[in-house]
Amino acid sequence: MKGAARLFAARRPRAVRLGVDFEATALLANLGAEAGAVARQRAEEASSDEMAQDWADVADVIAQRTRSPGSGAAGPGL
Repeated sequence: MKGAARLFAARRPRAVRLGVDFEATALLANLGAEAGAVARQRAEEASSDEMAQDWADVADVIAQRTRSPGSGAAGPGL
C-alpha cells in the first residue's frame, strides 16, 4: 500500500501539496536558525506520509539555504 500512496502523491496536483519553497522561506524569516529543527519536528508529527515527505523536503531546502559556502559540507555519500 505504501507504493500506491507514493504513486497517488506523485500524481496529486502540486497546488494540493505543501508549498515547500514558500514554507522554507517563511520558517527562515520567522525562526532563523531554528527553522530546520521546526521543519523536522513537523515531518515527525505529520498526519500522513505525504505531508511528512513535504516537511522533510522543507527541512532539506532550509539546510541547503543555511549551509555555509566554505563549510565543506558535501552531499550525502560524498
